[in-house]
Amino acid sequence: MAENDLEPAEKQEPDIQPVTIPGVTWEAQSEFDPDAPGQYVYTPVLPAAYEVAGEVELPVISVTVTAAEQTALQRAQAMIDAFPAPEDITADNRDEVEAQLAAIGEAWAELSDEEALRLDAARLEAARDTLAALDGQAGNELPAPLAGTVDGVEYWDENGSSYTQDGVTVVDSTTTTWTAGWYVVNSGDPNNPIKIDSRVTVTGSVYLILADDCALTVKGGIQVQDDGNSLTIYGQERGTGKLTATGDNGQAGIGGNGGGCVKKTQ
Repeated sequence: MAENDLEPAEKQEPDIQPVTIPGVTWEAQSEFDPDAPGQYVYTPVLPAAYEVAGEVELPVISVTVTAAEQTALQRAQAMIDAFPAPEDITADNRDEVEAQLAAIGEAWAELSDEEALRLDAARLEAARDTLAALDGQAGNELPAPLAGTVDGVEYWDENGSSYTQDGVTVVDSTTTTWTAGWYVVNSGDPNNPIKIDSRVTVTGSVYLILADDCALTVKGGIQVQDDGNSLTIYGQERGTGKLTATGDNGQAGIGGNGGGCVKKTQ
């Protein structure tokens, strides 16, 4: 065969040239959701003028979305967003709602003060009247597990003078250890008080404010043990807050075995 003769057609390499096809769209097998973890597979849809040969496989694009790790703030907000609307809170689902409140309270407690201010608690605030009716809570307060600490709590001393205190810990049914600082009972009422079913231990100088028309019952009593520990109880303007503490097995309702100090100012 002469040097310039062409090879037979069956021996020639095909002349493959890249081709750009305008108007191609891509379709996912399921609708893409950037917030839903999973794998999304996209296949091309060619314009009507193009036909794919039988042995040709079209390319695919796979997109994998992984779940991002939530921050403590995001977890707390997600739990608040999932809280029932006021019209969905009933006596029948009260236990479930209270469990949600306890979980939200735990998540809230993990936040810094700055993070807590960033929470959108409108859903909880919208439900507060319904919760108040069910749980005997003060209508103007958020549920106790969520309050954590509150500012601007009014109290009256033994001389009839009123003051306000910031950074006051809200007492709920799980608050059984009172360390040095301020506490307030701002929910419950005399007919449906907050109930603590075990003995409360007081360490350091503790100041308890009983908000008007609110009530706390401690079935195991309050232990103010040893010298250097004290419990001072304040009321508010009307003095209608109520504390009932009953000791077990011969223990004092409020007091200790050898020392400690209890003072009621109103």
